[in-house]
Amino acid sequence: MSALRPLSVPRHNITPQRLMRGKRHRQVTSGTLARPGWALIIWCDPLPCTGGVCQVVLNLANALNVHGTYRPVVIVNEWAAVRPRLEMRAGVQYVFVRMREPAEHSVRRVKRILSSILAWGESRRVRRLLRTLNIRFVNPHYPTLAQEMFVARPFVVDGRPVKVIFSLHGMDIVGAADWPEPGYLTRYVFMLARGRAVVAVSHAFADLVKCVAPELAIKVSVIHNGVSVETIRNYEPMNAALPARYILNVATFEAKKGQCYLLNAFSQIADFYPDLHLVLAGRDAGVLNNLSQQVSQLGLDKRVLFLLDVPHAQIGGLFASATLFCLSSVAEPFGIVLLEAGVFSLPVIATRVGGVPEIIRDKKDGILVDSGDSTQLAEGIRALLDEPDRALALGTSLHDRVLQEFSWRQVVDRYVSLAASL
Repeated sequence: MSALRPLSVPRHNITPQRLMRGKRHRQVTSGTLARPGWALIIWCDPLPCTGGVCQVVLNLANALNVHGTYRPVVIVNEWAAVRPRLEMRAGVQYVFVRMREPAEHSVRRVKRILSSILAWGESRRVRRLLRTLNIRFVNPHYPTLAQEMFVARPFVVDGRPVKVIFSLHGMDIVGAADWPEPGYLTRYVFMLARGRAVVAVSHAFADLVKCVAPELAIKVSVIHNGVSVETIRNYEPMNAALPARYILNVATFEAKKGQCYLLNAFSQIADFYPDLHLVLAGRDAGVLNNLSQQVSQLGLDKRVLFLLDVPHAQIGGLFASATLFCLSSVAEPFGIVLLEAGVFSLPVIATRVGGVPEIIRDKKDGILVDSGDSTQLAEGIRALLDEPDRALALGTSLHDRVLQEFSWRQVVDRYVSLAASL
C-alpha cells in the first residue's frame, strides 16, 4: 500500500476509496466530505477494547455522526500501520496510522536522531491525511507526546487553522507527573498548553489538572462523559453462570480501584446474607493475583466470582442481574460505571472521591462513604440490603438523573459549543 498523496479533485467530492492508491488499497464506502471533520485520536483500536476511554471515543464518534455538525473520524495510533489504513464502521471513518513517541534521553544520540527523522516523515503523512479528510478539529483522548505533531507548528486546512482540543481522562496527566524521565511533565504540559482547550471529565479532576499544571487553568473546561442507554441495554448474553443474588463491581483490577477494601467489607457481612455473592469484573492491571489470595485468606472462595476481560457488549448483562452496585475506588476522575448502573436503576454505594459526587448525590441517588474504609462500605451495603424500599428509591433517582443529564447527545452539544467558542 503506497502513501497518501494530495488530490486534485474537489474536496467535497472526495471519498475514502480515493485516499489511497495501489492494488491493495482497502475498499471503503463513505458519503461526502463536505461536512468539516472532527478527528478523535486514540492510542489503540477502541472496538475490541474494554477500557473506559475507548468506550468514550466510540460513543463520541457515533454521537457526533448523529449530531451532524461535524463528520467524526477516529484516528487510531497503530504501530503496524506504516501506511495509513482506512475502514468504515457503522458509518464512521476509522484511520489507522503510526504516531511515534519521542525517544527518551536515555536512548543513544544516534537513535534519537533517527527516531526524530522517522517521526518527521510520519507527521507529514498524518498532516496530509488531515487535509485530505477536511479535518477542522483534532481531539486527542488520553493524549501522549506522540500528539505533539498537532501543535508543533500552525496547521491550516482550506485556509482555516486546525484547532486542537486535548481531552484528559485521569492517568494521562497523572502518569506524566509520575514519569521517571526528567522534564517529561514539563514537555507534556507544554504540549497541552499549545492546544486551544483542555477538557477534563469532572470538576474534581479539573482541579487536579490545575494543581499539577497551573498554566492550564485558563484552558480547562469540564465536560462530563455520558452513557449509551440503548447500547448497554441491548447486551449480548454472557457465557459465565451468574449467582442468583450478588453485589457487582466493574473496574480494572488495580490498586486505585480499591477492590481490597470491598473484599474486606464483604467478609464483614457475608455471614448475615448466606445467599449473597460478590462479582468483580474487569481487566487485570497487576493486582488480580493479590485479590485472589485475599479471597482465599478470607475464606470466601465460594462466594466471590472474578470475571476477566468481559467484552463491553456483554457488560449490560452483569448490571441487569445484580442486586446492587459498589464502586470502592480510592481515586476516580469520573466513573462511567455509575452511569451504567443508573441505566438499570441499581442502588449504588460508592466512595466519595474525584468526580463520583458529581454523579451520585449522597442519600439521594446512592450512598457515599469514605475511601479506604471497609467498615463504612459494609455498613452502606447492609443499609441497602436491609431497606429495600430505600434502595429502590435511590436506584430510581439515579436512573432519572442519568437519563436526564448524562446522554452522549448532551456531551456532543458541549463539545460543539466549546469548539464554537475557540
